[in-house]
Amino acid sequence: MTKKESLNDEGIDVRLWLASVIAVVSVGFGVGAMTSAGGVTTTSNINTNTTPDISSSTPFSVHHMIYDMKNVDKEFLKSEDRIQEAISKSTKALDLDLISSGCHLLEETSSYSCLMVMEQGQGAIHSFPENGVISIDLAVHDDKKSLIEAAAIIKEHFAIGDDVTTLWTIDQRGEPESRKNQNTLTMSSAVYTEKNHVFSTKTDYHQVDIWQTKSADGRVTYENTLKHNLQPGDPRWTTNELSPHDFDVFVNGLYIASSDREEALDAELDVHPVMFAHPNPKRVAFSSSLGDEGLGLQQILRHDIESVTVFQPDEDLVNIIKTHVPNAYDCSKIDGIADDCLSDELVHWIKKGGRDWFPVHYGESKSESTDAAFDVVLADAFTPERADSLSALAAFIIKSLSSDGVLGVNLGIAPTILHPRLSFGYFKNHDKLMQVLEALPDVEAVIVYDDDFSLNDEGAEVAPNVWLLACKNANCRDNFYASPDVVDSKIAARIVRAKDGKMVPQYFDGAVNHGLQAAPKAFETIYCRRDPVPFECQYRNLDFSREIFDYNENEEESAFSIQVDDSNPDSVQSSVVARVAIPAGSYIMASDVSKSLVIDPSVLEEVNGLGEPSCTAKGSIVEIGPSRLIRSAPSEEEANVGQWVPSHPDGKRPKYSPVYDNHGHSFAVFLVATKDIQQGEELVRYSNT
Repeated sequence: MTKKESLNDEGIDVRLWLASVIAVVSVGFGVGAMTSAGGVTTTSNINTNTTPDISSSTPFSVHHMIYDMKNVDKEFLKSEDRIQEAISKSTKALDLDLISSGCHLLEETSSYSCLMVMEQGQGAIHSFPENGVISIDLAVHDDKKSLIEAAAIIKEHFAIGDDVTTLWTIDQRGEPESRKNQNTLTMSSAVYTEKNHVFSTKTDYHQVDIWQTKSADGRVTYENTLKHNLQPGDPRWTTNELSPHDFDVFVNGLYIASSDREEALDAELDVHPVMFAHPNPKRVAFSSSLGDEGLGLQQILRHDIESVTVFQPDEDLVNIIKTHVPNAYDCSKIDGIADDCLSDELVHWIKKGGRDWFPVHYGESKSESTDAAFDVVLADAFTPERADSLSALAAFIIKSLSSDGVLGVNLGIAPTILHPRLSFGYFKNHDKLMQVLEALPDVEAVIVYDDDFSLNDEGAEVAPNVWLLACKNANCRDNFYASPDVVDSKIAARIVRAKDGKMVPQYFDGAVNHGLQAAPKAFETIYCRRDPVPFECQYRNLDFSREIFDYNENEEESAFSIQVDDSNPDSVQSSVVARVAIPAGSYIMASDVSKSLVIDPSVLEEVNGLGEPSCTAKGSIVEIGPSRLIRSAPSEEEANVGQWVPSHPDGKRPKYSPVYDNHGHSFAVFLVATKDIQQGEELVRYSNT
């Protein structure tokens, strides 16, 4: 903010207003004095003749820091002069123009509360000598002046004493152009973490910051348990003393990578569900621009592939991450792969962004006969900006895929059932991406999955991450929804073993994949807030106002009887007859049809076609009860029994529908009376049911 800029439309100088407030507060306290950095009365340093310039259209922004210290020297906390000196030195070191500062003494506790007014913002400091604590709250109204470097400077001047511990956070408030719609996973999320700023630079593309961190509630790892021979009752079980430090990478203020071993587990969810949704991927691409592709590349190279293409324009960023987070590109444990993942002969590193490469090679100017380059493409859209960028590339990426090709996208933090439909608010660009993919004629299926809720380093629940699959062949649903044993067999056949002979990956297996198969409830709920409401949303729950008519082996308690015509031994005929009148809309044999089996297509090949393919269930349906004896008819007019959920008005299920994904089994098995059925009337169903 310049000397003439103001946030007030009435023509009042903001600096004068802030200084006046501080003066009033100080007088009201009855103690303390308003002093400038030089120790003189501050009002003489305020220019009251400046005219505010409100012509700037730059969005207002604030860098906000809260910094707490414990075990600070009590004599320092009781001294106004020493606190004022620390204020003066730290603001000078931070290149902040201190206009005035004032402190108030609370005599009962010998503690001070101080206010600061600076050319670029304001701050407050509170000391608590009895507890050895000082709390600093600093706000800077200048998007060009980051407070990242302030952490070390503030610690230098205020952390007086031995064994001082610190907790602090930085957040960017407002909406500066450079940070519009920034994802919430920034340094502000690490408020309870010990943090040391170890590296900062600007590459040709990005601002890169690396922090050494340790969670205040960090847990002891299995390795440290063995290394330090921890025994029951050891107090270190409940402290962070033995928890390891991590190195966290922030690119443009956004968390990207970490040396935390749990990051590798997250990368497995980025890669393996997508890879196994394809029948046999050989050519893979990873498109990113923020340097977060390292751990994902590790997981891709565990597969039996022929090539992987990495789109990453910032070579400096890659080298920085290799230096400070060496595990990010470390493939030394994978059999047959170079120690440096990027140096392996299977890896083709294109030093361009995907946004530059795909339009050139698969844009409108290219012939339709352009050969497909990839079987699988992995990308991310975990911020609204990246989702918007990917929307513009979606058609080109899909065109680059083979006939069974799959696009996998990390959508970032998932919405909740409390959000409006995705076309509003923060997720509108994610909705745009999904709508674009659904509209592409070459896309036959879109699936979403999430990792359920997870815990951050402080043990607090955080929103799950959500991923999207866009498939050129709807058969990818059969692969994604495969049973755990089928997925485990594919892992054994397609994953490269580690050098120590152990099977990798460490986390992902058939059971984990099975846990991903239920579409996130939030996406189902929000999907049904689309306008117009999708057809299938009216069938999310059974209608409990309808009657249920079940078969019972005790004929007196059964709503149906089974009649057998064996007059012709070569062709025994069975029929199901109603023993009572059944109103239209009633459920038919609900208890029996709910027990129907869903068989994986690969298993079905071995049972000689006993099952009937289903367009809604995740496999083929095998009815095992008396409903199998209901006679079929070739026309709906002749039938009086049909599926609970009629065929979709479009003639086929939507490409994307978490409702079909979650309720497809119910849609496929439940039967209803399509018209009133009289007592003694035979049940007949349309042959498609």
